[in-house]
Amino acid sequence: MAYPIGPIEKGVPLPVGIVLTLSRIDIVYVSAVFMALSATEGTPIAVFRLSRV
Repeated sequence: MAYPIGPIEKGVPLPVGIVLTLSRIDIVYVSAVFMALSATEGTPIAVFRLSRV
């Protein structure tokens, strides 16, 4: 059987809020990783292109 993770009166909004919060944190983390990756990969390309001008 299931066990309560919060007040019974809150019902479904409590677990939904937990899931949404965790997914937002995950989106922020993944976005930061992709920004760092694009900066890491883009910097050498930009330096190469600017050196040929």
